[in-house]
Amino acid sequence: MSQLARNVHRMENAELIGLAKNRFLDSATQLKIAEHRYRRAKWYLAENPGLCIEARDHLWSLRGYTFKTELLSAGHYAGQPEYYRELYKEYSSAIRERSRWRMFRAFIGGNGWSRTGYGPLPGPLGTPPEILEDIYEKDVLRPRAEGTGTDDWHVRGTLRGLLENPNLPTDIVVKVSASEADEQLRNIALRRLGTLK
Repeated sequence: MSQLARNVHRMENAELIGLAKNRFLDSATQLKIAEHRYRRAKWYLAENPGLCIEARDHLWSLRGYTFKTELLSAGHYAGQPEYYRELYKEYSSAIRERSRWRMFRAFIGGNGWSRTGYGPLPGPLGTPPEILEDIYEKDVLRPRAEGTGTDDWHVRGTLRGLLENPNLPTDIVVKVSASEADEQLRNIALRRLGTLK
């Protein structure tokens, strides 16, 4: 065990944050930070592109959804759709109710810091199509049918993000391109149709 790992319990918050952001930090120290009580350091660790598997899995095992959504958005579970399904099945209602932006970052898209630097988040590219379809039904169609989301920026932003996600089922793209009232969104859908094989 490294000297850093042995002394994590003695570090101040600023020191923990600095280490949590370090891409080249050894696995033992990462795991000690993941086990530490300071949540903000864990948050930075979840965003870290050099996160080791042991620390990643420890953060996933913690209660709640905040670290899980960050782990997904950062791409730490890319290629493992069962984690996306587990999180969505267990917490989608709570995330939708309390922090829609987490839903967007974890499943739909967005920009932020990740393994590849600043830019589009890699995690949402792994979202299974059935989750995107459910988000479309619950966050776009339902509010519009209830009359609560016709001019809502959140509904338009969600639809735009869905259209930009390559895993969105083609039938939804076709529906949007043919029936969307917002011309800008309809054009995005038409451009997307033009790129399909």
